[in-house]
Amino acid sequence: MSISQTVVKAQKKMLQAVAKADLPVYLAAGTALAIRCGHRYSEDLDFFTQRWSQALHRKLSKQIERATTFPFRLLDERIKLRLAKVAAYEFSITKRAFLKVDVIEDFDPLLQPVEPDGIASMDDLYLRKVRAVIGWTTNPSSTGQMVAGGRQDAKDLFDLWYLSTHYAPLHEWFPAHFTKQDYQRLARWLQTMTGQGTTFALLDVAPGCDTKQIMRHMEQQVYERLNRRYVRYET
Repeated sequence: MSISQTVVKAQKKMLQAVAKADLPVYLAAGTALAIRCGHRYSEDLDFFTQRWSQALHRKLSKQIERATTFPFRLLDERIKLRLAKVAAYEFSITKRAFLKVDVIEDFDPLLQPVEPDGIASMDDLYLRKVRAVIGWTTNPSSTGQMVAGGRQDAKDLFDLWYLSTHYAPLHEWFPAHFTKQDYQRLARWLQTMTGQGTTFALLDVAPGCDTKQIMRHMEQQVYERLNRRYVRYET
């Protein structure tokens, strides 16, 4: 069994352990989408919660260890004002395989009930994937230019393309959940995701994917369809 197969098997075992424990957490982000849809390989488990506390993330880590026998260590605990609280753990799956588990404070309310398997609904996965790239605010770059306050990662680009083409088109789904200011941050984010570096990064995320088709689709959704919705119709 390859390391990736070992990790995927461990992910499902850990998710089952958390779901059975009836803790106020739910799996979201890229690995949740990967488990649900099988569209790419993703390693880390990101558990979100509206009720983040040190007691909760410690209970979660111990529950996983009891159910799986995977030893763990706390890598980091980030508690900063105005930022989401995060506890990062590393579980030893084998001598060569490790799995990172984050417990993340969630500021966005759930749109739908969590699924019985402990994974957030598709709408909630969509929302948190968008939130990952646009953040909550717009930040100035080193040159003074305003840029999206989220992260620039090809995994997010690929996941948003997948959601837009296999679940609900971005230009139809986005306006029901986000504002014009959010759209502006989304457009700025997409501007940062151009160039050869993004092409290579996409191929690392999903070997063999059609990077040109992905970029064409996202640019059409954001620069054309959503632009008409937020800019042209409101001027």
